[in-house]
Amino acid sequence: MLVGLSEPYPQRLISSLAKVLAVSEQVCSDCMMIHRSKTDLYTIGQEIDPEIINFERFCGLSVNALLCKVHPLSSDCSTKDVKYVIIGNNKKELIKLFTSDEQIPEIDEIEYTTNESLKVIGFKKGAIEAINGNYPFSKKGSQQNGDEPYKFKIEVEYKPNPTNVFHYEVTLYGNHPKDKVTAGEFHKLKGKASDKRYLNSIISKIKNRIINNEFLFEVK
Repeated sequence: MLVGLSEPYPQRLISSLAKVLAVSEQVCSDCMMIHRSKTDLYTIGQEIDPEIINFERFCGLSVNALLCKVHPLSSDCSTKDVKYVIIGNNKKELIKLFTSDEQIPEIDEIEYTTNESLKVIGFKKGAIEAINGNYPFSKKGSQQNGDEPYKFKIEVEYKPNPTNVFHYEVTLYGNHPKDKVTAGEFHKLKGKASDKRYLNSIISKIKNRIINNEFLFEVK
């Protein structure tokens, strides 16, 4: 349930060029990336259900950094950060990519709610970025239709916005031919706008790796 709050929005989450630089320098491969979920996290067998991640939206999946305790800014992070929801007439400006200190908002101009019923899952940044491989493949794991095997990779990219200095996105890259892109050159995959045959093959492989390696865990 969404609950409106009378308390000011957390100052620790507000972006500035100085803090954006500090976050980018401190986040490492062992830092956790956290994501909110409205559904139960566990299967009947009490294992984390990978389907809590909407794989149809895996390209551009929104996550927040939860820094390792060794980093100075770790005290500014909280699992609650992914439960805040920006609302109000200025929402569009408050969640766009942060690029200038001119975008720093006044705290009293930020309207938000929180949803305490949300569950939070996490994964190590380095673990997800280590997932890569070839595509496309059939269900039997063989090469499809004589296609050359292309390669994909995952990057967790820093995308701070004015009200969330710890915001990241999961980005998929593939190197199959596309428009004017040279064959073999990596380009960003854009979900439903990408070739469905290629994207489905990649997502299937990612899902299997997540399941087999138990990359997901609950964060409390």
